[in-house]
Amino acid sequence: MAFTIIEVSADHVRADFCCGRNDDIDRFCRDYALEHNANDFTRVKVALADDHRVVGFYSLAANNLRGNKKLLQLLDGHEKECPAFHLQMIAVCQHQDRKVLGPALIDHAFRSAVSAAKDVGARLIFLQAASPALIPYYEDYGFRLIERGACTMYVPMSLVRDAVREPEASNDDKRTEAAA
Repeated sequence: MAFTIIEVSADHVRADFCCGRNDDIDRFCRDYALEHNANDFTRVKVALADDHRVVGFYSLAANNLRGNKKLLQLLDGHEKECPAFHLQMIAVCQHQDRKVLGPALIDHAFRSAVSAAKDVGARLIFLQAASPALIPYYEDYGFRLIERGACTMYVPMSLVRDAVREPEASNDDKRTEAAA
């Protein structure tokens, strides 16, 4: 299925979005995504099918982590706060191919965070896995648990940048590009 990832708008059909796993996530997409995006609480990006149906989305916001001593110790133990991006929600419609859309949404969120971090700075991206069963999924993308027994995870921006870095062109490729 073809899809495009873009910022949410009123033209997008969100009314029947259902990830099949979490009613709060579904309700956010259907009822609050547009408002939260417009009021700058978060940026909501949607995977949009050709017929304008939302088939997946994520929500990314800037955050300043304070008081999470365990996380701050993991980083370097000296900071009292940590500039970060919060991957607040990410979901794929239950009838879509999660193995295609999920990675595409995560890649897009990573690229958005890397771009924004050039202007505002951030040490990491963090998220709250909706269930312990999702922890291995996020670990595949470099996220680490902050502590056992919790579902809060983080990935350092250095790893995020590495994950989205385009492979360097070889010298032969550079010559070909220059000649064209």
